[in-house]
Amino acid sequence: MYFDDIKIQNVIHRFISGTKRENNLHAEVNSLEFIRCGYVLFFHDDGTRKETIRLNAPVFFWTRQGDDYMIIPDEESPRMKYVEHIYVDFTGPRTGRMVEALYELYPSGKMTPLEPEKIFETFRKILYLYRIDPVQNSAEIGMLLETLMFYVCSEKYNNKTDGYDHYKLETIADDIRSNPFKDYNFSATAKSLGITPDHFRRLFRGKHHLTPTAYLNHQRMIRAVELLEKTDMRIKEIVFTCHFNSVIGFSRSFKKYSGLSPREYRQKRNQ
Repeated sequence: MYFDDIKIQNVIHRFISGTKRENNLHAEVNSLEFIRCGYVLFFHDDGTRKETIRLNAPVFFWTRQGDDYMIIPDEESPRMKYVEHIYVDFTGPRTGRMVEALYELYPSGKMTPLEPEKIFETFRKILYLYRIDPVQNSAEIGMLLETLMFYVCSEKYNNKTDGYDHYKLETIADDIRSNPFKDYNFSATAKSLGITPDHFRRLFRGKHHLTPTAYLNHQRMIRAVELLEKTDMRIKEIVFTCHFNSVIGFSRSFKKYSGLSPREYRQKRNQ
């Protein structure tokens, strides 16, 4: 049979509380995994290097048979009380090729899907069929696994095509860098793109590693540093020019950014 080279070992849909800790696991199988909501730390050891990867939902990732790994909730992101995690464990020659193909496309071992609910629903269909009869439904499960691969691979290829930026994430970031003092309404931006504000934030963070608001504040902070270094403007004037809400809020953010208060930073630069 066509799908005989895929053996499904397990399909799990679970919710991990913020206090749960797992033991280090040695992967006896390959797996495709999806974090639908929450934040986790993924400790991975492939025998040649050890790394810790922060996974922010929604994120699709995978593990390779023979590797060691551990997943724990990220305590630095306490906003989520739980992590929603769904995954498929499988073995067989084709599954090894799937995982290696994913690593070739995404060397980091993860990707942020543009349409996360499509990925999640595919996992749910696999779970449903597996619970009914994994043997009888093996062909359909195999087709759904191939569908997952198609979604993930096609996103990579589409993003490469002619520099296509479907949600204008690079264009928006360019505008923020060029005009950091402009008033931005990211909810309105999301609406104009036909997506929810939460989804827009996830996509932007997946592309630029910061939410739109954090990215904007970072660019404003860069300009504030330039004004501290190159002008004699008072700190109040810099706060107003850079569109920060208050002197106190700016001072706290600046100290987090540079390790010094604005006044200390200026004094040190002038020494």
